[in-house]
Amino acid sequence: MRFVLRRAPKMPHWNVRRPPGKRSLGVLGLLIGMAAICLYSIDYGMQLYRTRRAENMAALLEQLQASQLATLPHYLRGLAFAHPDRLDIEMKPSDYLELAKRRQEALRQGVLLGGDNDFVPATVHQGNRSVEVKLRLKGDWTDHLLGDKWSFRIKVKGDDTVYGMKQLSLQHPRTRNYAYEWLFQHALEREDILSLRYDFVDVTLNAKELGIYAVEEHFEKRLIENRRRREGPILRLNEELLWADRVGQPWSAGGVSVTGLESEQAAWVDGFGDAVLTDPAQFQKFQLAVSLLERFRNGELAAHQVFDARRLGTFYALCDLLGSVHAGVWHNLRFYFNPVTSLLEPIGFDANAGHRIVRPIGALRDADEPNKFKDRAFSDPVLFEEYVRALERMSQPGYLDALLQETRPELDRRLTILYKEFPYVHFSPAIFKHNRAVMAAALDPAKGLHAYLRSRSTGAVTLETGSIQAMPVEVVGLVVRDSLTLTPATRVILSPRMPDRPVSYHVAEFPLPANLPASLPIGSKLKVHYRILGASTTRTADVFPWQHESEIPPADDLVRQGQSITGLDCVRVDEAHKRIEFKPGRWAIAASVVIPPGYEVTCGAGTELDLGQNATVLSFSRLNFAGSESAPIVVRSQGPHGGSLAVMSRGEESALEYVHFLDLSNPAHGGWSLTGAVTFYEAPARFSHCVFADNECEDALNTIRSRVSIAACVFRHTQADAFDSDFSNGTIAQTLFVDCGNDAIDVSGSVFEVVDCRIDGTGDKGVSSGENSRVAVRNLELVHAAIAVASKDLSELRGEKIRITDSQVGMTIFQKKPEFGPASMVVDQLEMTGVHVPYLVEQNSKLTLNGKRISPNQEKVRDELYGSRYGKASR
Repeated sequence: MRFVLRRAPKMPHWNVRRPPGKRSLGVLGLLIGMAAICLYSIDYGMQLYRTRRAENMAALLEQLQASQLATLPHYLRGLAFAHPDRLDIEMKPSDYLELAKRRQEALRQGVLLGGDNDFVPATVHQGNRSVEVKLRLKGDWTDHLLGDKWSFRIKVKGDDTVYGMKQLSLQHPRTRNYAYEWLFQHALEREDILSLRYDFVDVTLNAKELGIYAVEEHFEKRLIENRRRREGPILRLNEELLWADRVGQPWSAGGVSVTGLESEQAAWVDGFGDAVLTDPAQFQKFQLAVSLLERFRNGELAAHQVFDARRLGTFYALCDLLGSVHAGVWHNLRFYFNPVTSLLEPIGFDANAGHRIVRPIGALRDADEPNKFKDRAFSDPVLFEEYVRALERMSQPGYLDALLQETRPELDRRLTILYKEFPYVHFSPAIFKHNRAVMAAALDPAKGLHAYLRSRSTGAVTLETGSIQAMPVEVVGLVVRDSLTLTPATRVILSPRMPDRPVSYHVAEFPLPANLPASLPIGSKLKVHYRILGASTTRTADVFPWQHESEIPPADDLVRQGQSITGLDCVRVDEAHKRIEFKPGRWAIAASVVIPPGYEVTCGAGTELDLGQNATVLSFSRLNFAGSESAPIVVRSQGPHGGSLAVMSRGEESALEYVHFLDLSNPAHGGWSLTGAVTFYEAPARFSHCVFADNECEDALNTIRSRVSIAACVFRHTQADAFDSDFSNGTIAQTLFVDCGNDAIDVSGSVFEVVDCRIDGTGDKGVSSGENSRVAVRNLELVHAAIAVASKDLSELRGEKIRITDSQVGMTIFQKKPEFGPASMVVDQLEMTGVHVPYLVEQNSKLTLNGKRISPNQEKVRDELYGSRYGKASR
């Protein structure tokens, strides 16, 4: 369609004659039009301010100008190109009236206080699927309830899901600041930080068009599994008292509650879902997680002893870059307890991204409430170093450019959907560039500290040093007369200066060389080297040659540091080369040992390590265990509740050759437990000629988020699974599995190649591929298997030259979990002899044997498995 705009002929004003009445009507119409424009601008400006997209007059005018200029192109773009998914909700009129009643009550009191008793039944139609759900109103402030566009919390009944989610929210896109929330969640996922599935859909309610909604994942185990984590509890600081107090007490931005119930210190720690209370294993993890969080709040534990410091520090840095301070407010914080690391990880939620920051989150301190979550977290040097490293990385132009370039196509698609209903929405990358500049400026102060000369003795120079700006500072050296550099006797970290408070000083001692002449003048021309804690750039400041008194801060909390490896007779520590060696011989290790990161841990041929009951060797450094065929390394335990080995080397590869792991069990300490006798988490490893035998636990070898190579190994007499892989990749070659209690090879969310292996005797499956795995099998022999080969839950298994003998079931292909889908299997050159049931193929799953498609023969394969008819009951 083509529009042609023609200018009307201009008439001289003296030729125009208007009757007095029409002239008055024209003036009235002009005034009404101007008033309408003003009211629209005021309303839109209030929206911008309320959603924190414009916090001052300059930003408000910028947003108004940009949005109004682009409104028409945005509208046409949304009209022509938006194709959102559609969700149709149906409910009884009486249930709708119940929701309307709840809404009116919330509007009256100014806050929505929702609960489990507020749910009503409904049906959600998604494409050609109809899903039974229950829903209620959601939100805190009543901006979730304006007009007809109410926000909903939805729980799906039975085994169904909506977009793979069991619980989700539907809300006006404005409540999360439109497309900015989507970008925030994508940025978290990009950094391997737990994020929510978040998108935009078109919603109808009882055939009434409600328009575009934001769909947001809620907190339950599928959120965790979708982000490739082990199941664990999700925690929060419960905010119910805060909102109840705001209903009963007058409140305004920056106000103070007369009862004190709006403080985070009045909130209690709780979790999401019934499993944390009804499942004994999950309850134990939940209880440990609650205890850790409470001990952190009480100051008993430092942040890095409770939280994954790297992920929490990166989370806060992303909040800075994307203007998402709202996600860091205490009542928006959500945490997943990782049962493998025994640490809490942040989950991004309610970011309200897309506004300019004044200073980074870590540079803010509240002197009146030092026990606030954020301030206590950033008081931990370990966490702050991780935070500053992330700030440095994200303040480089390339980081933001890459993020925007990577997300541009998907972001544009979502903006197009939003423009269909909200053409005035303005997405501004300039906000992020402003935030990036603020982050860079915070890392580059004109001066970071003051230093005073306190004393000089024959053995040391003593300074008083204090940070004078908003970031903590590390003192790394003292330069004497531009020639001699001294190192502090102990690490010196200076706390940031509190707003409107005096500088807090720390006494730092710098030992002098023994051969330094006592007459050398030291009192003048001293310079101190320092850096923002965690930063890579070292700075210099002059030392004032006079004294300043201060108090020495208390010593660092050492709780949960673990046993020092240097106290063991069986090891030799070489700090110069960062090497820890297990000495040759046979050694009894009675108690658990924690090996710190940054070392190479070696062990030679013939060495034997006898682990006591429940004794775990937990290494944060890579292993280099090199035995031989005639003198293997032996790691064993005796009796029930044997010892175990766990490696979490964060990407550093271990090598284990001719190592025998015998009679081990899984670690279990104070609620922290693993399933494997030998576990590698985020720790690449190569196993060659290793033996895993007589282990009494769920997995003989468990690899999680790791790259693994297994060659010429033996798994024998395992109580349950022999090899279990979660979210890993690698190869298994020329390996023998004998007498496995459950599965011989069990992979989930993984990519593996299995070549030239033999499996003789399994209580459950020989090869099990699950949860969207990709497995290639070549030249595999299976004997005496309950179930020889299985592919389930969106997995793909391709095999060549597979021989199955004397087994109950040959092939099974099915869907076990509702959040996944059907599986497939393609096998060429298959031989089966003495197999009771050649295959069980579920509807919608695919099996191709020797080039021939096999038709489904079972409605629900899982009903035949897991101890019901074939195999064993297992997870």
